[in-house]
Amino acid sequence: MLYLVYGSNAYGVQRQVAGIIEVLGKESSAVRVDGETAEYEALAERLVGQSLFSLGDQVIIVRGLSKSKAVSERILELRTRVPEDTHVVFVEPEIDKRSSFFKTLKREATVHECKDLNERELASWLIGEASQLGGTIDMPTAQLLAQYVGVQQQRAASELEKLILYEPEVTRDAVEKMVEKTVQENIFELLDAVTRGEMEKSAQSVQKLLRARVEPIYILTMIAWQLHNIALVKSAGTMSASEIASKAKLAPFVVQKTQRITSKLSLAAIKEMIELTSKADLALKTSTVDQTQLIHQLVGKLSRIAG
Repeated sequence: MLYLVYGSNAYGVQRQVAGIIEVLGKESSAVRVDGETAEYEALAERLVGQSLFSLGDQVIIVRGLSKSKAVSERILELRTRVPEDTHVVFVEPEIDKRSSFFKTLKREATVHECKDLNERELASWLIGEASQLGGTIDMPTAQLLAQYVGVQQQRAASELEKLILYEPEVTRDAVEKMVEKTVQENIFELLDAVTRGEMEKSAQSVQKLLRARVEPIYILTMIAWQLHNIALVKSAGTMSASEIASKAKLAPFVVQKTQRITSKLSLAAIKEMIELTSKADLALKTSTVDQTQLIHQLVGKLSRIAG
C-alpha cells in the first residue's frame, strides 16, 4: 500500500503521518528513511525485499525522496512488487507537481495534502482542538490567538495547550497576557498604526520590536516587504484575496491583512512611502547612522504621509 503526504504545513504532515501509523497499528515498528540521502539499492531492498524473519505487516516512512529525481523515479518502477503487507508512506514537504513521481503517486496512492491554514481556518481548528483537550475557546478569542501565532499550526497547538492548562476556558485576556506575538504580527501592527497616521502608537510598536531584540535592519526589511505587498494589493483593484494570493504567490492571510491596511492609502502615498523606505535602506547599509534613530525617523515620516 502506498501513501503520499505532502504540503508546507509541517504540523499537519506530522499529524497525518501519525494518524496513518495509528490506523495501521504499527507505531512501535515504523521504520523511517531519509529519502534525500538514501541509495537506490538499499531502499529497494527495504521496500520489496522479503526477510526470512519478517514479522508481517510493516510501515516504512520515506521522507524527501522527490529531492533525488533519479532514485525516486526508479523506486516507483518497483511499486507493483511492494508486498501487500508493506505500507510505504512518502512524506514530501515540497514536491514538484509536474514530476512523474508526483503524478504516479497521485494516481495510484492514497494522497493527503497538508496546506497552511489561513487565520479563519486556524481559528476553527483551535475551537475543535480545545474541545479535544477538555477546554473551550470562542471564535473571537481563537481568531486573536491565530493572529498572534500567524500560520504556525505547531505553535498554535502548543500555545493552546499551555492556555488550557492555565484555565480550561480560554479568554482574550489570557491570550494577551500569555502569548507572544510573532515578529510578523508586530510588523502588521506597526504598519496598521502607520497607515492610520498614529505617530505615538507607531513609535511604541517600533520600541516593542527593539525591546524584543529585533534588529533594525530586519524591521526595515519587513517594512519594505509589507509596503511591496501593499502596492501589489492596491494595484490589484477589485480582485479577491484568493486571486491576489495566487497571482502574487502570497499566503491568503497576508493578503487579507494587507487589504485592510491598503484601503486607507492612495497609490501616490504608497509610492512616496516606498521611496522613503528605499532611501532609509540605502543609508542604513552605506553609512554610519544610528540605526535605531533611523527606524524611528522613518516610521514618523511614513505616519505623516499616511495621516
